[in-house]
Amino acid sequence: MNETDLKYLERLFDNKFLIKDNKLIINDFKKFINTIPKIFDEGKLANIDYIKSLTYIIYSAASQSGIEFASVHNLYKALGSGEILEKFSIPVMDIENNSFAKIRLLFRVMRDMNVHLLGFQLSCVEDVRKMRLKIAKIIAAALMEKYSGPLFLNSNDIIFHAKGFGSDREGEIEKVHNLIKSAIESHIFNINIDASELVDQDKVEPVERMLMNIKMVAMATNLWIRKYEPKGLTVSVGGKISKTNKTRTTENELKDFIKRLLKEGLRLRFNTPGEDICKVKIQMDTLDNIDDLQKLNITAMSELKAGGIVVPLGKINNLEFVKEYSGTGICELHFKVDDRFLTSNILEKLFDCLGISNSKAISLQYIKGINKLPELSNF
Repeated sequence: MNETDLKYLERLFDNKFLIKDNKLIINDFKKFINTIPKIFDEGKLANIDYIKSLTYIIYSAASQSGIEFASVHNLYKALGSGEILEKFSIPVMDIENNSFAKIRLLFRVMRDMNVHLLGFQLSCVEDVRKMRLKIAKIIAAALMEKYSGPLFLNSNDIIFHAKGFGSDREGEIEKVHNLIKSAIESHIFNINIDASELVDQDKVEPVERMLMNIKMVAMATNLWIRKYEPKGLTVSVGGKISKTNKTRTTENELKDFIKRLLKEGLRLRFNTPGEDICKVKIQMDTLDNIDDLQKLNITAMSELKAGGIVVPLGKINNLEFVKEYSGTGICELHFKVDDRFLTSNILEKLFDCLGISNSKAISLQYIKGINKLPELSNF
């Protein structure tokens, strides 16, 4: 951040900012918060030159207000071990296209209902500034509503594309590598990898069809994610088994995927620090004896977020549909929500239905987050 950027933003926020020891300090924090709605008017964000400095200031405010960027890894690990007996499912909201007012409403309901288990899904794109601006919009809404607690930023599927993989394998792998690196540097600590396009339908054995998918998930986790995650926090990793959403993954497919993933995780270690895939403890005889897919999802949560369900657009207000999955071992329900469905009434009923009201105690016990600022050099 140069002096020109800083002066421009001081005028924009009518505030004073000081950079000390590579950290930004906001002089009048209350005044800063009250200025946010004016800044996030779309007209004020037209100047792309100042976006990286603006987003750094918003991140700085989060670090000063009790917001922690968090991973669900430890929570799912406790669910997988049976340590947590409560039944609940975490909603993951895709709100990239929702208005700032509606995102504020979401945080207001979260604050009032003491909801501390909710994820925000973001597209990881090569233009890092645009991705961070979307994150800043979420943080700014949280700041306005005086929300403090864990903030779960989830990457939308980071895809290994079959076409690119076939024509330029090294280039495709490096592209995914860069997306993962920039996501973690932006404090997205819940990463979803989709290598399902690499499934080879010509292979006879199911596990052989999935092999390249499995290899890429194992490699991305051990070689990149565990390298870039911050010290003291384990990034949660999700994978996608099938390249189509039209059919549900079968129990045998899930078992085969997990078994082979553990083997590949052991083989593709790369001297990985922290909790790489090979350190996941799942007894194979236990895995083989599980007949209920829901129970299997809970057993497998230690490293692979099995059991995420994408809720069709508009179904957020259909509680019967939500009840079909919530509290049954499905760990995540993914919502893409139109503004007209983001109302206090619908959100209150949804959070009660998912079992996440008054979830602060669970989050305090099992959620690991950080409020450390990203490196200024990354902006």
